[in-house]
Amino acid sequence: MAISAAELQNLAELGSTACAAGEDVLAVLRPRFPALTITRCPSSDVTESPFQQGDYFDLHLVDTSEHCWRLTNNMAATTAVLLAMHRRRS
Repeated sequence: MAISAAELQNLAELGSTACAAGEDVLAVLRPRFPALTITRCPSSDVTESPFQQGDYFDLHLVDTSEHCWRLTNNMAATTAVLLAMHRRRS
């Protein structure tokens, strides 16, 4: 599934709103983007530059078409997104 720039923007905005409200970001995003695999990890687990940075998480695009997942910047190859979560800001 290719993802559009508008869909990525919508995902990032909905995710940020969920985080700001203290909601479980995956519980909010997964039902709204059912064809897209969405996962998260601590930002300290990812050394690659993100596709997009945010206040609550960095957004990484993932290509899962091969046996091993790999990060990509190619929206046409994106089949999943990884939310690299920041520590909660006070």
